[in-house]
Amino acid sequence: MIFTFGLSAEYRPQSIPTIFSLLIFLSFCFTSIVLSCFARDKEKGAAERAEKILFEMERLHELGCSEVATDTRHYSSVITAWAKSGSPDAVQRSMALLDRMEQNYRNGNLHAKPNSYCYNSCIHAIAKSPNAGKAKRCQEILNRMIAARDLGFHDAAPSQVTHSTIINGMLS
Repeated sequence: MIFTFGLSAEYRPQSIPTIFSLLIFLSFCFTSIVLSCFARDKEKGAAERAEKILFEMERLHELGCSEVATDTRHYSSVITAWAKSGSPDAVQRSMALLDRMEQNYRNGNLHAKPNSYCYNSCIHAIAKSPNAGKAKRCQEILNRMIAARDLGFHDAAPSQVTHSTIINGMLS
């Protein structure tokens, strides 16, 4: 479509920024889909690839490409990819992403506000891990969710999924 537009008689040089913005927007939408696919992919290395894409998006945004801002869905997909990866460092990596997300939100990326899905994915990673101290780590995440909710971030409130994930993790 864009190639045809570029060859049409209606082509005007001033439309190039509009075309560029459209390409950036489409790329941004495609990236969300790719990250969601990585979150569902059980193939080894999927979480690492998703994380690289997320970090590249952050880098592009820092370089001034405002159309490529990371948002809650992007972080959530990558955290979920780590939680489902079965990697020995899944807990550490998903927690680091949650911390990074919270920091980016505090630094002004209002689209990167953690929600219960992000916290629940970290709890899921903790619950699936063979590491000792799972109950304490899950309790720490639960406390963060409650604190966020109490600050008015109702999307971060613990849910039935939160409590079920913690209980299932303690039973395994």
